[in-house]
Order: sequence, then structure tokens, then C-alpha cells
Amino acid sequence: RIVPDPVLLAKRLAKYNISINSLERLDNTHWFYRVDMSRAVLPARELKAGESFQLIRPIRPVWFNVSKIKRLILRERPGSHWYADVVVYDKMLHILSMKQNDTRTRYMNLKLPPDAVYVKVSDRFTLENLKSGLQITAKGEK
Repeated sequence: RIVPDPVLLAKRLAKYNISINSLERLDNTHWFYRVDMSRAVLPARELKAGESFQLIRPIRPVWFNVSKIKRLILRERPGSHWYADVVVYDKMLHILSMKQNDTRTRYMNLKLPPDAVYVKVSDRFTLENLKSGLQITAKGEK
């Protein structure tokens, strides 16, 4: 078995505000980690009310921090054929809502629940469908 280097693991987790509180070696190949994830954050772009930008050719699903906005507007850009796959999460990454379309999505006006913190935006089938991208607009300050 390969045992991860505890120092490298701690450094990697620290990038997400996750800390290892204690570490105990059980035997040559087993370790017990006590991990504090109470302040954990995802590497997600924070959106502010009134912000608008173009998301062009994503290579993986895109995560946004929506903790400061009330509504997210997503528009398909000309040349794309988007089949929406949008998931809204709370701070602990519990799913609050999900929009998945098997038909082309040209426009989505997403009212966010008060406890929404993250939104993951993708395509239901393949990100190749977003070759021209999406127009993202954040509305309403929480």
C-alpha cells in the first residue's frame, strides 16, 4: 500500500482551509487523521451583485461562490448548444436544488435559496457543447 506523506497532505488540505488536528500511526500502513473542515472553502470564483462576464470553453465543471447574491442568470452564447446541468449547494455541500435539461437551454434565470453558497455549472452531456460559452450575470445583493 502507498501511504500519503502527512506533511504533503496537510499542505494540500491547507489550500482549502482544512487542517489536520491530530495524526496517529496505527501500524506501518494505517494512519488515523482527525481533520477540521469547519472553515473549508472550495476554490470557486466569488460572484458579486451586478457582475457580468463570459465563461468561454470550460474544460471542467465551473464552481461559483454565490453567497453574496440572490439570482444568477445564465445565457447561452451564439455557437454553443448548452444542455444545462446546474447544481446549487449550501456551505456543507448539501444539494439545495438542481436543474438538468435534456433539451437545449438558451437562458436560465436561477433564484438562489437564502442558504446557497456554491453553484456548479456544467453541461449535461459534454462541455464541448459550450465551445462559445455562457454569459454569466449575478443579480441582487444578499
